[in-house]
Amino acid sequence: MYSLYFQVISIVCRSIRSNNGSNHTITAGLRLLALIAFYGSGRINSSVDRLGSGSVRVSGLWTFPSTPLIGRLTPAQTKKNVSVQGTDATTQALMNLENRWVGALMKSDAATLDFIFADTYVDTDEHSHRSNKQGVLSVLKSGELKIESIKLSDMQVYDYSDAAVVTGSASQVGNFKGQPLTVPIVFTDTFVRQNGKWRAVASHRSAAA
Repeated sequence: MYSLYFQVISIVCRSIRSNNGSNHTITAGLRLLALIAFYGSGRINSSVDRLGSGSVRVSGLWTFPSTPLIGRLTPAQTKKNVSVQGTDATTQALMNLENRWVGALMKSDAATLDFIFADTYVDTDEHSHRSNKQGVLSVLKSGELKIESIKLSDMQVYDYSDAAVVTGSASQVGNFKGQPLTVPIVFTDTFVRQNGKWRAVASHRSAAA
């Protein structure tokens, strides 16, 4: 691999030094260097047959045209260093969990919420009041929170492998200690995967503009 690598470097450097060097040659050479680094010696281990006119042939088998390399890589080949929208399975699982969550709130079902919330769950409501898992469950058990309906909309799931974020909007009808709940709201819920199960670790809600 290293012999091929330095052959390509040598050709690219000669093209750069020459005033009339081919831009296609330089571009194709840099692309091949990236491919060598990506696939390793097990996939590219022979000499360069041709470098120029916008294409590179290796071992007489592969020809790489002068289209951008990055645009040709599939998601499985690129390192995931930014958030991406969730896969179908993750999206469906978390949307189902969100619906179970609001269903439990409407039924004052503390047992279901105890399962959904991680032990370190932190809740920040639309009035900037922050509480932990036990605080939320205590309010639910007290009967002070009465929710008639919650309708979720505009949900988006962002998958980070063993963590995920769900954003969305909700309209809610109900009251807390006799005071009407804020409607509508926007929310951001954060989940982590623990022992193969998604658990909510944080929720933040704000009044919608």
